[in-house]
Amino acid sequence: MKTYPAQRLESLDILRGLDLFLLVFLQPILMAIGNIWDNSSYHALLYQFEHESWEGFRLWDLIMPLFLFMTGITIPFSLDKKIGNDSPEVYRHIVRRFLILWILGMVVQGNLLAFDWQILRLYSNTLQAIATGYLITSIAYLYLNFKKLIGLGLTLLIIYSIPMSTWGGYEPNYNFALYIDKMFLQNFMDGVKWQGDEWIFSESYQYTWIWSSLTFIVTVLMGCLTGKLIKDGKDNDPNGTTIKLVVAGVVCIIVSLIWQYQQPIIKKIWTGSMTLFSG
Repeated sequence: MKTYPAQRLESLDILRGLDLFLLVFLQPILMAIGNIWDNSSYHALLYQFEHESWEGFRLWDLIMPLFLFMTGITIPFSLDKKIGNDSPEVYRHIVRRFLILWILGMVVQGNLLAFDWQILRLYSNTLQAIATGYLITSIAYLYLNFKKLIGLGLTLLIIYSIPMSTWGGYEPNYNFALYIDKMFLQNFMDGVKWQGDEWIFSESYQYTWIWSSLTFIVTVLMGCLTGKLIKDGKDNDPNGTTIKLVVAGVVCIIVSLIWQYQQPIIKKIWTGSMTLFSG
Protein backbone atom coordinates (compact mmCIF):
# COMPACT_ATOMS: atom_id res chain seq x y z
CA MET A 1 0.00 0.00 0.00
CA LYS A 2 1.33 3.41 -0.95
CA THR A 3 1.96 5.78 1.92
CA TYR A 4 2.22 9.55 1.87
CA PRO A 5 4.38 11.71 4.10
CA ALA A 6 2.54 13.62 6.76
CA GLN A 7 1.78 17.21 5.87
CA ARG A 8 3.96 19.69 7.69
CA LEU A 9 2.73 23.00 9.00
CA GLU A 10 4.95 25.20 6.85
CA SER A 11 4.21 28.37 8.83
CA LEU A 12 5.57 26.69 11.96
CA ASP A 13 8.72 25.56 10.13
CA ILE A 14 9.27 29.14 8.93
CA LEU A 15 8.71 30.53 12.43
CA ARG A 16 11.11 27.99 13.94
CA GLY A 17 13.69 28.84 11.30
CA LEU A 18 13.32 32.55 12.04
CA ASP A 19 13.82 32.00 15.77
CA LEU A 20 16.97 29.91 15.20
CA PHE A 21 18.25 32.37 12.61
CA LEU A 22 18.00 35.22 15.11
CA LEU A 23 19.53 33.14 17.90
CA VAL A 24 22.54 31.48 16.28
CA PHE A 25 23.32 33.64 13.26
CA LEU A 26 21.98 37.19 13.03
CA GLN A 27 22.49 38.40 16.59
CA PRO A 28 26.11 37.17 16.98
CA ILE A 29 27.06 38.76 13.65
CA LEU A 30 25.36 42.06 14.47
CA MET A 31 27.07 42.17 17.85
CA ALA A 32 30.46 41.41 16.30
CA ILE A 33 30.01 44.29 13.87
CA GLY A 34 29.00 46.56 16.74
CA ASN A 35 32.28 45.80 18.50
CA ILE A 36 34.27 47.31 15.64
CA TRP A 37 31.87 49.95 14.30
CA ASP A 38 31.15 52.87 16.61
CA ASN A 39 27.96 54.22 15.08
CA SER A 40 25.16 55.60 17.27
CA SER A 41 22.34 54.62 14.89
CA TYR A 42 23.70 51.10 14.57
CA HIS A 43 24.05 50.72 18.32
CA ALA A 44 20.45 51.88 18.70
CA LEU A 45 19.52 48.89 16.52
CA LEU A 46 21.66 46.58 18.66
CA TYR A 47 19.61 47.68 21.67
CA GLN A 48 16.86 45.38 20.38
CA PHE A 49 19.24 42.42 20.28
CA GLU A 50 19.97 42.39 24.01
CA HIS A 51 17.73 41.40 26.90
CA GLU A 52 15.93 44.08 28.87
CA SER A 53 17.61 44.45 32.26
CA TRP A 54 14.29 44.33 34.13
CA GLU A 55 11.05 46.09 33.14
CA GLY A 56 10.22 46.41 29.45
CA PHE A 57 10.51 44.26 26.36
CA ARG A 58 12.89 44.10 23.41
CA LEU A 59 12.98 41.95 20.29
CA TRP A 60 15.57 39.67 21.89
CA ASP A 61 13.18 38.95 24.76
CA LEU A 62 10.89 37.21 22.25
CA ILE A 63 13.30 34.34 21.53
CA MET A 64 12.49 32.16 24.55
CA PRO A 65 8.71 32.78 24.56
CA LEU A 66 8.64 31.89 20.89
CA PHE A 67 10.22 28.49 21.54
CA LEU A 68 7.59 27.76 24.21
CA PHE A 69 4.80 29.04 21.97
CA MET A 70 5.92 26.85 19.05
CA THR A 71 6.00 23.80 21.32
CA GLY A 72 2.36 24.46 22.13
CA ILE A 73 1.43 24.72 18.44
CA THR A 74 2.66 21.17 17.84
CA ILE A 75 0.47 19.62 20.57
CA PRO A 76 -2.84 19.36 18.62
CA PHE A 77 -1.02 18.03 15.56
CA SER A 78 0.91 15.36 17.48
CA LEU A 79 -1.66 14.30 20.10
CA ASP A 80 -4.78 14.25 17.92
CA LYS A 81 -3.23 11.32 16.05
CA LYS A 82 -2.79 9.37 19.28
CA ILE A 83 -6.00 10.22 21.14
CA GLY A 84 -8.56 7.46 20.78
CA ASN A 85 -6.01 4.77 20.06
CA ASP A 86 -3.96 3.35 22.90
CA SER A 87 -4.43 5.70 25.84
CA PRO A 88 -1.29 4.54 27.73
CA GLU A 89 0.76 5.27 24.61
CA VAL A 90 -0.37 8.90 24.71
CA TYR A 91 0.92 9.30 28.26
CA ARG A 92 4.15 7.48 27.45
CA HIS A 93 4.69 9.90 24.56
CA ILE A 94 4.09 12.94 26.78
CA VAL A 95 6.22 11.73 29.70
CA ARG A 96 9.04 10.57 27.42
CA ARG A 97 9.23 13.95 25.71
CA PHE A 98 9.10 15.75 29.06
CA LEU A 99 11.96 13.69 30.50
CA ILE A 100 14.14 14.07 27.39
CA LEU A 101 13.73 17.85 27.41
CA TRP A 102 14.35 18.08 31.17
CA ILE A 103 17.50 15.96 31.10
CA LEU A 104 18.86 17.77 28.05
CA GLY A 105 18.27 21.02 29.93
CA MET A 106 20.33 19.72 32.83
CA VAL A 107 23.07 18.69 30.41
CA VAL A 108 23.15 21.98 28.49
CA GLN A 109 22.93 24.48 31.36
CA GLY A 110 22.56 22.43 34.50
CA ASN A 111 26.13 21.07 34.47
CA LEU A 112 24.85 17.51 34.83
CA LEU A 113 27.79 15.92 33.02
CA ALA A 114 30.33 17.74 35.18
CA PHE A 115 29.43 15.28 37.97
CA ASP A 116 30.02 18.02 40.53
CA TRP A 117 27.11 18.57 42.91
CA GLN A 118 28.36 22.07 43.77
CA ILE A 119 27.62 23.34 40.26
CA LEU A 120 24.59 21.13 39.53
CA ARG A 121 21.49 23.16 38.61
CA LEU A 122 18.09 21.49 38.80
CA TYR A 123 15.89 24.02 36.98
CA SER A 124 17.64 26.74 35.07
CA ASN A 125 16.90 27.01 31.35
CA THR A 126 14.59 27.20 28.36
CA LEU A 127 14.47 23.46 27.67
CA GLN A 128 13.15 22.77 31.15
CA ALA A 129 10.62 25.60 30.86
CA ILE A 130 9.45 24.01 27.59
CA ALA A 131 9.29 20.60 29.29
CA THR A 132 7.12 21.92 32.13
CA GLY A 133 4.78 23.82 29.83
CA TYR A 134 4.51 20.87 27.45
CA LEU A 135 3.72 18.34 30.20
CA ILE A 136 0.86 20.28 31.79
CA THR A 137 -0.58 21.65 28.54
CA SER A 138 -0.56 18.23 26.87
CA ILE A 139 -2.38 16.57 29.76
CA ALA A 140 -4.88 19.44 29.88
CA TYR A 141 -5.43 19.11 26.13
CA LEU A 142 -6.47 15.47 26.58
CA TYR A 143 -9.33 16.39 28.92
CA LEU A 144 -10.42 19.99 28.26
CA ASN A 145 -12.20 21.58 25.34
CA PHE A 146 -11.14 24.87 23.75
CA LYS A 147 -13.07 27.16 26.11
CA LYS A 148 -11.90 25.27 29.20
CA LEU A 149 -8.29 25.55 28.01
CA ILE A 150 -8.76 29.33 27.83
CA GLY A 151 -10.22 29.20 31.34
CA LEU A 152 -7.19 27.22 32.54
CA GLY A 153 -4.85 29.87 31.12
CA LEU A 154 -6.73 32.70 32.82
CA THR A 155 -6.79 30.76 36.11
CA LEU A 156 -3.02 30.22 36.02
CA LEU A 157 -2.45 33.93 35.35
CA ILE A 158 -4.58 34.80 38.38
CA ILE A 159 -2.86 32.23 40.63
CA TYR A 160 0.56 33.54 39.55
CA SER A 161 -0.45 37.16 40.14
CA ILE A 162 -1.98 37.02 43.61
CA PRO A 163 1.18 36.38 45.69
CA MET A 164 3.34 38.35 43.27
CA SER A 165 1.18 41.43 43.81
CA THR A 166 0.83 41.06 47.58
CA TRP A 167 4.27 39.77 48.59
CA GLY A 168 7.10 42.19 47.90
CA GLY A 169 5.89 43.38 44.50
CA TYR A 170 8.13 43.21 41.45
CA GLU A 171 11.54 44.25 42.69
CA PRO A 172 14.56 42.59 41.01
CA ASN A 173 15.97 40.97 44.16
CA TYR A 174 12.82 40.82 46.27
CA ASN A 175 9.76 39.13 44.81
CA PHE A 176 7.70 36.04 45.53
CA ALA A 177 8.98 34.04 42.53
CA LEU A 178 12.60 34.53 43.54
CA TYR A 179 11.74 33.67 47.14
CA ILE A 180 10.20 30.34 46.01
CA ASP A 181 13.25 29.44 43.94
CA LYS A 182 15.60 30.17 46.81
CA MET A 183 13.47 28.16 49.21
CA PHE A 184 13.19 25.00 47.10
CA LEU A 185 16.26 24.99 44.83
CA GLN A 186 18.68 26.28 47.47
CA ASN A 187 22.30 25.57 46.41
CA PHE A 188 21.02 23.87 43.21
CA MET A 189 19.67 27.20 41.99
CA ASP A 190 21.36 28.95 39.10
CA GLY A 191 23.29 31.97 40.31
CA VAL A 192 24.58 30.36 43.52
CA LYS A 193 28.20 31.17 44.32
CA TRP A 194 30.46 28.99 46.42
CA GLN A 195 32.96 30.45 48.86
CA GLY A 196 34.97 27.58 50.19
CA ASP A 197 32.49 25.16 51.74
CA GLU A 198 29.67 27.70 51.93
CA TRP A 199 27.30 28.94 49.24
CA ILE A 200 25.48 32.25 48.81
CA PHE A 201 22.82 33.53 46.44
CA SER A 202 24.10 35.92 43.80
CA GLU A 203 22.56 39.39 43.96
CA SER A 204 22.87 39.73 40.18
CA TYR A 205 20.84 36.63 39.27
CA GLN A 206 17.19 37.58 38.81
CA TYR A 207 15.64 34.82 36.67
CA THR A 208 12.97 32.65 38.28
CA TRP A 209 11.68 29.19 37.38
CA ILE A 210 9.40 27.36 39.82
CA TRP A 211 6.64 29.93 40.32
CA SER A 212 7.17 31.21 36.78
CA SER A 213 6.27 27.71 35.58
CA LEU A 214 2.63 28.80 35.90
CA THR A 215 3.13 31.41 33.20
CA PHE A 216 5.46 29.18 31.17
CA ILE A 217 2.45 26.88 30.92
CA VAL A 218 0.26 29.75 29.74
CA THR A 219 2.71 30.59 26.95
CA VAL A 220 2.70 26.97 25.77
CA LEU A 221 -1.08 26.91 26.19
CA MET A 222 -1.44 29.98 23.95
CA GLY A 223 0.55 28.13 21.31
CA CYS A 224 -1.66 25.06 21.78
CA LEU A 225 -4.83 27.11 21.25
CA THR A 226 -3.25 28.66 18.18
CA GLY A 227 -2.35 25.24 16.83
CA LYS A 228 -5.89 23.98 17.44
CA LEU A 229 -7.38 26.94 15.55
CA ILE A 230 -5.00 26.41 12.64
CA LYS A 231 -5.56 22.65 12.53
CA ASP A 232 -9.34 22.90 12.61
CA GLY A 233 -9.55 25.81 10.19
CA LYS A 234 -6.78 25.20 7.65
CA ASP A 235 -9.04 23.26 5.27
CA ASN A 236 -12.43 24.84 5.99
CA ASP A 237 -11.80 28.53 6.60
CA PRO A 238 -8.12 29.58 6.53
CA ASN A 239 -8.97 33.27 6.10
CA GLY A 240 -11.32 33.17 9.06
CA THR A 241 -8.62 31.47 11.14
CA THR A 242 -6.16 34.22 10.26
CA ILE A 243 -8.62 36.91 11.33
CA LYS A 244 -9.27 35.13 14.64
CA LEU A 245 -5.54 34.90 15.35
CA VAL A 246 -4.93 38.56 14.50
CA VAL A 247 -7.82 39.66 16.72
CA ALA A 248 -6.61 37.44 19.57
CA GLY A 249 -3.10 38.86 19.21
CA VAL A 250 -4.32 42.45 19.28
CA VAL A 251 -6.50 41.77 22.33
CA CYS A 252 -3.54 40.19 24.18
CA ILE A 253 -1.33 43.20 23.41
CA ILE A 254 -3.97 45.72 24.53
CA VAL A 255 -4.69 43.82 27.77
CA SER A 256 -0.98 43.46 28.53
CA LEU A 257 -0.27 47.15 27.97
CA ILE A 258 -3.09 48.08 30.34
CA TRP A 259 -2.12 45.38 32.85
CA GLN A 260 1.51 46.54 32.96
CA TYR A 261 0.50 49.50 35.13
CA GLN A 262 -0.36 46.99 37.87
CA GLN A 263 1.96 44.12 36.86
CA PRO A 264 4.98 45.28 34.82
CA ILE A 265 6.17 43.46 31.70
CA ILE A 266 9.20 41.59 33.05
CA LYS A 267 10.62 38.62 31.18
CA LYS A 268 13.04 37.47 33.90
CA ILE A 269 10.17 36.51 36.20
CA TRP A 270 7.72 35.86 33.31
CA THR A 271 4.93 38.11 34.55
CA GLY A 272 1.39 37.67 33.31
CA SER A 273 1.53 40.91 31.34
CA MET A 274 4.75 39.72 29.66
CA THR A 275 3.10 36.39 28.88
CA LEU A 276 0.20 38.04 27.07
CA PHE A 277 2.41 40.62 25.36
CA SER A 278 4.89 38.06 23.98
CA GLY A 279 2.10 35.61 23.14
